[in-house]
Amino acid sequence: MLNSVCLQGNLGAAPELKTSPSGISSVSFRIAVKRNYKEADGTYKSDWFSCVAFRQTAEFICGHFAKGDMIIINGSLRTGEYTDKAGNKVYKTEIYVDGANFGGAKATNSPSGAKEQATAVESHSTDNTTSDDDYPF
Repeated sequence: MLNSVCLQGNLGAAPELKTSPSGISSVSFRIAVKRNYKEADGTYKSDWFSCVAFRQTAEFICGHFAKGDMIIINGSLRTGEYTDKAGNKVYKTEIYVDGANFGGAKATNSPSGAKEQATAVESHSTDNTTSDDDYPF
């Protein structure tokens, strides 16, 4: 079976690192991916994707990316559901990010404050170890 996602887009907001009570770092963010064709009015529309990263990947994203920066992510698509406060069932789809890369020159408002060239590509991925207990079948 194959569940693989690779997207290049721009961050919709500055990523904020969170730490769980057990000490695991995480970040949730959204990226906008421009469609490859123009609409009738001559503009390009974008699709927005919700993403989540953990541990070193989350720390890398928060340390090197800011709002508007282009990012390339790879990971897998995950779905889930929960019941909201009003008792309605809510379904969600997220990309669990395994790795992130620079997609272009960084914006001048980036955390480091310096422009970096697209040729200086850095990537980071987590060591994903799974056991049979992680699978629902």
